[in-house]
Amino acid sequence: MRSHWLAALTLVLVLVVQPARAEPAARRSTQDVILLTEKRPVLLRLHVFIDGKPMETAWEEFVTHLFKLLDADGDGKLKKEEAAAVPSLQMLLAGADGGRPISLRLLDTDKDGQVSLAELSQYYRGQGAVFQLQFSQPSAAMEQSLSTLLFKQLDVDGDGKLTRSELAQAEAAVKKLDLDDDEVLMAAELNPSLGQQPNVVAAEGTMSGPAPKIEAAKIVFLGNPDDSTAAWRHEMIVRYGASSQKLKLKDKRLTQADLGLDDKTFALLDADKDGELDREEISRFADRPADIELTVRLGTRTGNEPQLEVRPTEESSLSGIVKKLKDGLGVGLGKTHAELRVNDQGANQARLNAMITRQILTQQFMMLDRDNNGYLERAEVGEEPTFSSSFDAMDADNDGKIFDKELKAYLDRTLDLQGRAQAARAVLTVSDQGRGLFDLLDSNQDSRLTIRELRNAPAILEAADRNGDGMMSSDEVPQSYHLTISRDSLGGGRIGRRVVVIRSTAMGMKGADDRPGPVWFRKMDRNQDGDVSLREFLGDREHFKAIDADGDGLINLEEATSFDASKRKQK
Repeated sequence: MRSHWLAALTLVLVLVVQPARAEPAARRSTQDVILLTEKRPVLLRLHVFIDGKPMETAWEEFVTHLFKLLDADGDGKLKKEEAAAVPSLQMLLAGADGGRPISLRLLDTDKDGQVSLAELSQYYRGQGAVFQLQFSQPSAAMEQSLSTLLFKQLDVDGDGKLTRSELAQAEAAVKKLDLDDDEVLMAAELNPSLGQQPNVVAAEGTMSGPAPKIEAAKIVFLGNPDDSTAAWRHEMIVRYGASSQKLKLKDKRLTQADLGLDDKTFALLDADKDGELDREEISRFADRPADIELTVRLGTRTGNEPQLEVRPTEESSLSGIVKKLKDGLGVGLGKTHAELRVNDQGANQARLNAMITRQILTQQFMMLDRDNNGYLERAEVGEEPTFSSSFDAMDADNDGKIFDKELKAYLDRTLDLQGRAQAARAVLTVSDQGRGLFDLLDSNQDSRLTIRELRNAPAILEAADRNGDGMMSSDEVPQSYHLTISRDSLGGGRIGRRVVVIRSTAMGMKGADDRPGPVWFRKMDRNQDGDVSLREFLGDREHFKAIDADGDGLINLEEATSFDASKRKQK
C-alpha cells in the first residue's frame, strides 16, 4: 500500500528545466549560469551548499531515503511492481495526481528488469532535480516601470535626458510624491498600484518553456554540455554574431571584438589560435575559470558563515564588478545590473503551508461525508480531484473506505516526503524588475529613496553616461534583474499554483533597538533612513547645527556617535 501514496502526492506545480552540467565529484556543489550582457558574456559559477553539504549530496541523500521507502522487500533493487510506484519529479515537488507510472525503460538503463539506487538517482538528475532555473513574470503593476516613472519626474524640462543639474534637484523634484511626508520615497508612492499587489509573483516560465522577453540581457542556464542544440550556445551566437550576419547560423564564428572578452579569456577559448571561435569552441565557454564565483549556503551554516559570498577567482578581469549590498550582492556591467540574494525562509513557509493543506483537506473530508458516518466511500468522493485521484493511497487497509485516521496518516507521509524533496534542491529565480533608475539611486537596496540617496543622484551620471555627452538618456538607464536563490520549499505543502517570493516593495521597519547609534539618534530617526533631519530633530536649530558637523542638513550615524562620545567625556 506504500506504493499508492507515493504515486499520489497532491500539492503544487513546479516547471522543470534541462539537466544541470555533470561535474566531477570534487565539484558536486557547482552550477554554471551565463549572463549575456550587451558588453560581453559573463560566466557566473555558483557553489551551492544545503545544510553544509554540496547540493548534489543533499539531493542524493533524499533519493536514498525515497529508495528505501519504495524497496518494500529491502533487497536493494526495485522490481517492476515496486518501480511502478516511483513518483515523477512533478509529483514529488508539485503534487500532481496519480497519473500513469513512469515507464520502466526510462528507469532501468542497464535493462536488467530492475531499478538500482544509482539508476533512480540518475533518472532524477536527468529531470533537472538538483538545480532549477525559473523566470518570474512581473505583476501587472510592475509593467509601468518604476524607472520610467522616476525618469519622468526628474526630467524637469521634458527633453528625454537627465542633466547633472536636474539630478542635483532630485530631492525637490520628487518631494511632492512623498504622500506620508516622512522624507522617504517608497516605490509604492512613485507607483501607487504597487501597494495593491501581493508580495508574490507567479512563476510563469522556465528554460524548458518560453522565457519572458529580456532586452538588455539574457540569463542562460547551462544544461547538458553535450547537447549540440544547447540554448545557451545558440543565444550567444545570435546575440554576438552581428559581424557575420550574412553567414548561416551554423557557420557563424565569433571574434574577440564580437564577444568583448579580455585577451586572457579569449585565448583560453580559442583552441586553434585562429582568432575566431567556432561552434565547438563556443560550446566550451564554461570550461575555464569563471568570471565570477559565489558560494551560496542554504539551511544550516557553521558559525558566522554568510549565506552569500564572493569566492576568489583566478585573475578574472571582472572580479571588481561585484558590489556588496545590504542583503546580497550586486553585479553591474554596462546596461545590465543584477542583484543576487538568498531567500532561505522556505522551510518556515512550507510548515505553514502544510498546516493550511491539512486544514483544507480535513474540511473537505467533513463536507464530503454527507451521512456523517466518519468515513468516505467512492460514491461520496465523486469527482472531487484530490480525494478521487488519491483514494487508493489514502485507503490504507483496502476496505474501500477512507477514515479520518487514514487521511491524517496519508498527509503525514506525503507532506513529509514532499518537504524532504523540496528542501534538498536549489532554485534560481530570475525576475526582470524594470526599475533600473530607482535601483541606481537606492544605494542600500531597501526599496526606499532617502534624502541622502536623492542628494547623491548626480553621482550616478558618471556610471550611466555611456556616450559621454554629460547627460543620461532613458536608453542609458541600466536594466535591473533580481536573481533569488532558494531551496525549493517556498511553495511547499500548498494546493494550487506555485508562487515565489521575489522582493518586498516596502521593507519592514526595524525596531529602534535593532539599529546602531545612540538611543536618542535611533528614536529621532523616525523614518529609519539612517539620518536625522532638522524636522525629526527634537532640539532647537542651534543644537542641530552643532551636531551636524559637515553642515549638510542631516545628522548621520558617525556625527551622532561622535557628539555622544564628546558629551560623555565632558562628564
